[in-house]
Amino acid sequence: MNIALVCHEFPPYLIGGVGTYASGLARFLSKRKVYTRVYCGISKRKKIEQINDYLEVVRLPFLDMPLRAYWFQLQNLRIFSNELGKHDVVHAVSPQSAAICAILKDRSRKPVITTVHNIPLEMMKAFAIAPWY
Repeated sequence: MNIALVCHEFPPYLIGGVGTYASGLARFLSKRKVYTRVYCGISKRKKIEQINDYLEVVRLPFLDMPLRAYWFQLQNLRIFSNELGKHDVVHAVSPQSAAICAILKDRSRKPVITTVHNIPLEMMKAFAIAPWY
């Protein structure tokens, strides 16, 4: 089995959040001897890091400004289009950071799964009813 994880964030450049989840999942899979390749941001050009025999991290260009999860996907559309089809399963670690996987799913004919980390509508409701002092 060969799994691709797509997440705009990945350690060691951050603490907490979706990147930490992606890191934990990638390390768990590699310990189970599942070939895992993580596509993440924070690089000026494509750079591949071999973490261990079963885990590779591909760092891609990343525009660090609002809506950065979407910029990450748009900047690297060609790479995703060419490479995600090589994997048995594509895991979009967050719907926001890998919505492009759903578009490419039909083209690659590979299963795409995702993990939902929060519910945006609930966050907006909490923000709207929060007291303002």
